[in-house]
Amino acid sequence: MPSALSLQPLAFCLKNRWFLLALRWGIGAMFIYAGALKMLSPQPFADSIDSFKILPSLCVSLFALCLPPFEVGVGALMLAGPFKRMASLGVLLLSGVFLVALSQALLRGLKVDCGCFGSSPEIYSSFRVWLALIRDIFLVVGTWWLYRRFFSEAEPVETR
Repeated sequence: MPSALSLQPLAFCLKNRWFLLALRWGIGAMFIYAGALKMLSPQPFADSIDSFKILPSLCVSLFALCLPPFEVGVGALMLAGPFKRMASLGVLLLSGVFLVALSQALLRGLKVDCGCFGSSPEIYSSFRVWLALIRDIFLVVGTWWLYRRFFSEAEPVETR
């Protein structure tokens, strides 16, 4: 069992404002980049979404057109200081949905291309799907930590 003394550097790092800033900017930039790549090629992204067999066929194209601008938007809000709490909640929810989608695809044995950073269905790899799942776990944990920190920084609302 680790002693409290050995966890102090980790606790310091997780509360350090520069670490939180780097984490927020890294996640924000990643969402902007991923959303922009999907906007450049919506049809392959729609094919990737369809491979998950979650949405009805009628909804796939609409989802493929709406999700990338939303990703770019929450990524940009992550970079903008005043909206960091709202953006971290948006990224947390998106990352949670991505995590659930990838998990169910793996459990069902589907051959999917996550489409996270552009689609390439001809290069299907179970290893890539597992890497995407691990990345989503880190995104959920990281954005949960950011949201928790930003929520505790929020000023209390006065009631009269």
